[in-house]
Amino acid sequence: MLSAVIGFGELLWDMLPSGRALGGAPANFAYQVMKQGLNAYPISCVGPDTLGVDALRQLESAGIDIRGIGRCELPTGTVDVYLDSLGVPQYDIHEGVAWDALQLTDHALEVAKSAAAICFGTLAQRTPGSSDVLNRVLALLPTTAVRVFDVNLRQQYFNAECLHAGCHHADVLKLNDEELPVVCALLNIDFPTDVVCQTDDSLRGTIDRLRKEFALKTIAITYGARGSLVAAADTWSWIEAESVAVVDTIGAGDAFTAGLVAGILSGESTLMGHQRAQDAAIKACLHRGAMGYISGYE
Repeated sequence: MLSAVIGFGELLWDMLPSGRALGGAPANFAYQVMKQGLNAYPISCVGPDTLGVDALRQLESAGIDIRGIGRCELPTGTVDVYLDSLGVPQYDIHEGVAWDALQLTDHALEVAKSAAAICFGTLAQRTPGSSDVLNRVLALLPTTAVRVFDVNLRQQYFNAECLHAGCHHADVLKLNDEELPVVCALLNIDFPTDVVCQTDDSLRGTIDRLRKEFALKTIAITYGARGSLVAAADTWSWIEAESVAVVDTIGAGDAFTAGLVAGILSGESTLMGHQRAQDAAIKACLHRGAMGYISGYE
C-alpha cells in the first residue's frame, strides 16, 4: 500500500445556505489527495450524533480510510457559511466540538510512522490538547515526509506563537494573498505596501526572507480569481487563473494544496506541480461545497 498522506485537524459540516456539506480544511485536503490518486488519511474526531455518523459514512463511501478519525462525546463540528455574490465564503466556526478534543487512534499512530506527507493548519491548534496531539504526530513522521503548513487563518484562532511553530515544522508553507501580510506582521518580516504585481522585486524579497528565515523549501500563495504563485529556491512560478463558472470557492485552496503535494511526491518540477495544483483548485470551484463529488455534483 502507498504511504499515507495525512490531513490533520478539523472534520466538520459546512452549513451552507443551500444545505450542509462535508468540510474542514484537513478533511478537504485528504479528500482532494484521494482524487489525486494518493492514499488519503484524515486524523480528526467526530461526535456520537447523526452528523458524525454521516460524516464517516460519506468519507468511507468515497474510499477514504477513516481509522484515524476518533470518536468522543462532544458534538460533531459545524460551521455556518455565508457566500457573497462571487461565491466567496465567510465563516462562523463553532467551539466546543469533537475536533477540539482530537486524540490519536492506535492505527493513526502506526500510519504516522511511515507517512509520505502531512498537511496541518492553525485552526485545529486552538486548544492545547490538539496542539499536543499534532506535535506528537509530527515527532513520529519519517524524516522524508513532506510537511505542509496551511495557515488557513480563521477568526481569532491564530497567533504569532502558532505561526512560528508551524513554519519551523514545515517544508511547504501555503497561504492566500490576504493572509500573507498578516503572517509577515506576526512573524516580524517586513511586507511591502507598494506591490503592483506578483513579480515585483519587493514582494520577491519578502517571500525569500520568509522562506530562508524558516528553511522552507516552498511557499505557495493563492490569489483567488487572479491566479497563484509558487516560490522555491530556484523557481518563481506565477499562473493566471482561467475564467470559469464558479459555484463556490469553498475548499479550492485545499484542492490546490493537495495538487501541490501530489506533484512533490511524484517528483514533478515546481512548474508542473504548480500547474497540477492550479487545475485542482479550478475544478473544486465548479462544485458545491468542498467535497461536492461525494454528493454527486460532478
